[in-house]
Amino acid sequence: MRISKEEIVRRHSAIRRAMADARVDALVVGCSARSDRRGALRYVLDAYLQFFEEFAVIPLEGAVAYFAHDEGRAKCAEDLPAAEHVDRIDMSKPGRKVAEYVRGIGSKSVGFYGMHSLSAGYYLSLLECMDGIPMVDFTKSLDAVRMVKSDEEIALSERAIRFNEDIFYVYMQCVVEGAGELDAINTASLYAAKNSCEDQYWLSAFGGGVLRSLPSAEQEGKIWKKGDSGVVVLEHSAQGGYFGEVMHSFALETMTQEAEDAFRTVSQAQRLAGEAIKPGTTAGEIADLIDEILLQSVFLKKRHAGKPHGHGQGLDIAEPPLLVHGDSTVIRPGMRLNIHPRVTLPSGITLVSTDCYVSTDTGARRLSDLSYEPYVIR
Repeated sequence: MRISKEEIVRRHSAIRRAMADARVDALVVGCSARSDRRGALRYVLDAYLQFFEEFAVIPLEGAVAYFAHDEGRAKCAEDLPAAEHVDRIDMSKPGRKVAEYVRGIGSKSVGFYGMHSLSAGYYLSLLECMDGIPMVDFTKSLDAVRMVKSDEEIALSERAIRFNEDIFYVYMQCVVEGAGELDAINTASLYAAKNSCEDQYWLSAFGGGVLRSLPSAEQEGKIWKKGDSGVVVLEHSAQGGYFGEVMHSFALETMTQEAEDAFRTVSQAQRLAGEAIKPGTTAGEIADLIDEILLQSVFLKKRHAGKPHGHGQGLDIAEPPLLVHGDSTVIRPGMRLNIHPRVTLPSGITLVSTDCYVSTDTGARRLSDLSYEPYVIR
């Protein structure tokens, strides 16, 4: 699924305004396939990066360039309207052709995005091949542009959130006494794949256990029994590459009164945090509000306060801002926020839920549709 040409033009215009403000005449975007740091390449080019490392160059004026990992990736770029110049990376010196292109368009000051994504080998090669052309860290500037979503991006985000909720319900239908956890994961994964899921990210925990990955779940071979409780995390991307999130506690047949009360406390924190999202508020202030609500209950001890309660999301599984004490990012209309406060009982059982929002001119709109009540499968 391709985004519109109009959306690409909007993105490039916003990036170039930020470049002019930073006094850089070219921007080099370097990405590896990390699911929390590859979205910049797709944002710039609408190019899906599943493996490897690649570059894009946006000049203040002129042709946008794409440096693909291999011939096949370069061939696919013919279908990318945003890529006006396409070349293959020289694997013996990954930064060489990028630096040659930058010098060829006469750039004197270069912004760089990729410090937290590229491998040391790719970054050091780029630095060497720039041969003295100054590069400034453009990470915060590009993150600021990407944080504010367009109407087209918000529509794709809504679709992704609904998609993740659908997968969650498919999973829950398979949580029955005597059945295996892997049956639920496999059935839900197959549903996701058949409905054009791009990437699947699963975590799960049971009782007082920690969240673990799919290979760990396979090794344990969990069989459901009455009274089991757990947490499932889904952060899958739908068509178009945008991620949604469901992180939700549940129980089979029965949930203790303490756990129900804890979950309702988490839900109250979510609702009040959602009401606090408005232009001018900071991400840190929202996190502080959640801490205050949870500390007023019996479920959060002061020594455990100050941890992140959520984050942004879009083409990366997690994006700025981080909902944590001290984050000074100011909320602006169009920002996507996932709020997922959690508490852990003395037994080790975690109660958590995720609410996805988009900020508006006057407040915020809830994009999630899951109930605020404890999820008990009966």
